Amino acid sequence: MTHKKLISSTIIIVELFSVIGVSAQIEGYYSTINGQSGSELKSNLNSIIDDHNSISYGSVWDAHKDLYEDPSNTDNIILFYSQDSIDKSNQDSGDSPGTYFNREHLWPRSYGIDTSGSDNTDLHHLVPVYKSVNSSRSNKYFNYSDPDLPGYRNPANPLSPSCTTNSDTFEPGDAQKGSVARAILYVATRYDYLEIVNTPPSDAPSTSDNKMAQLSTLLDWNRKALPTIKEKNNNQKIYELYQNNRNPFIDYPEFADAIWVDGPSWGKWRLDFFSLEELNNVSISADSADPDADGISNLMERAIYSDPRAINETPPIRIDIVNNSFVINFVRARNYENLNANLALEKSVDLINWSTVDLSDANTQVINENQESVQLNLGSTNEEGTTIISTSKVTLVDGINELAPVNVNGDDIWTIRDENNDAYIDGYGGDLDEEDWLIFPEIDLNTYTEEVLRLVYRSQYPDLLETGLGLYYSNNYESDPSSANWEELTNSNAELDFNKSTNNSLTDEFNLEVDLSNIGGNSVTVGIKYTSIYQDSSNARLWLVSDPVITATQTTTVAVGGNGEATSFYRLRAQNLGF
Repeated sequence: MTHKKLISSTIIIVELFSVIGVSAQIEGYYSTINGQSGSELKSNLNSIIDDHNSISYGSVWDAHKDLYEDPSNTDNIILFYSQDSIDKSNQDSGDSPGTYFNREHLWPRSYGIDTSGSDNTDLHHLVPVYKSVNSSRSNKYFNYSDPDLPGYRNPANPLSPSCTTNSDTFEPGDAQKGSVARAILYVATRYDYLEIVNTPPSDAPSTSDNKMAQLSTLLDWNRKALPTIKEKNNNQKIYELYQNNRNPFIDYPEFADAIWVDGPSWGKWRLDFFSLEELNNVSISADSADPDADGISNLMERAIYSDPRAINETPPIRIDIVNNSFVINFVRARNYENLNANLALEKSVDLINWSTVDLSDANTQVINENQESVQLNLGSTNEEGTTIISTSKVTLVDGINELAPVNVNGDDIWTIRDENNDAYIDGYGGDLDEEDWLIFPEIDLNTYTEEVLRLVYRSQYPDLLETGLGLYYSNNYESDPSSANWEELTNSNAELDFNKSTNNSLTDEFNLEVDLSNIGGNSVTVGIKYTSIYQDSSNARLWLVSDPVITATQTTTVAVGGNGEATSFYRLRAQNLGF
């Protein structure tokens, strides 16, 4: 390898990983936020994001063409509501047809936005939309559109098939609900003369005041549709390239509950038990994670409103015999309205079909302001046996440091960086026909159910012959990948191929989720295989993978009573709420 090639290879790595410090940058941006809530938190956030660099209204066109550029066709822009990709030249000039695009203010101008101030050009709430869709939305506030109210239309416009509307409200498609909510929450925080209300009891927004609605719905959308990779990337670009301020509700959607909700909530629970740094670490704060390793996932901890950092000495559900009767006991949150979670007691006689148990006759007792105990009498123990099914999320693989790099061919190998929880490889500048593996620890998949592998990936530069990255599994891997029998994870590899880099630009980060539940075996090994043939600097794709995690459901059973002729099974199930 020549000295010139060595320098080029180093440049490639620096360009690809220039964004690695983003999480630390975000945490530093909010360094003054430490346990505040309500108006105090809102005021502190305002002081952080206030006085941003304001661009001209004319500059919004070019910013939108950058922020919403179609990665598959750089001549096109992807429109917000419809997600249609249209030519960037189809820009509304005033008398253009409705199929051209213009700039929509998610917080309408008529509800307190200045026509010449920074709120008028703030990219955190301006989005590109079809001109006719902008007209259909007009200045309607965001809420679920009730089909029984006057003016209901589904779709709101033929060019926005996932949106609905009535005379007062506009409901975006599910894919845009979270983004809409965080944009409105940002505007009310950045511009303290604007306010979000609930109607009723407040009057509906009008042109005579500076109010927007519907607060309760926007908070709900913020919880149910968390920020996407695209939304996070745009937030970063607006910060770095345009305004030098961030939308705090994209970085930490939990802030919204902490400001606007009294009592238990999804955001309050997460902020109470995790630092801002930990909220950015999915191995600690994800719903499937179990930071105290007590076998109870964060999702279940939230549903019972317990501390995920303190080991639970007793399981979430138990069964006792009281006066010759079965009594099921469990703890749950007192108020689920803002928790974005549901806890259900379910019954089965075959472990296949489950039904929800009616708890209207259950006895409840307040434990504290956030928790209550529930006791349900199932009746006599004389005949029927009862088995409690306890399921919990477990983490089988948690981090890049558990993966082993193995070189099969060529002189390159995966570089693992524990501090960033990632690994990268670039075949440029080495031998031809590169083959290198990242090997996961061996797993007994017969012991668990609902096994899922998750990781983040991105790439840079083209490779005309190879995708360069693929996922496989083997039941007989020992130490040499070339001597094992590997099965391809076809759907995952199709996604990697679809999202691979096709030019010298760095791709967005993509989340990969792989269902492993249909794979059996007590010694299963998953491997990430890298290949590269081209050695030209512009034709050797570089790959990065980060945050690898494998989670699963572990089931335990406890049987009580019965004569062996009939048995009922009970389980406690926590789930996130969706649209």
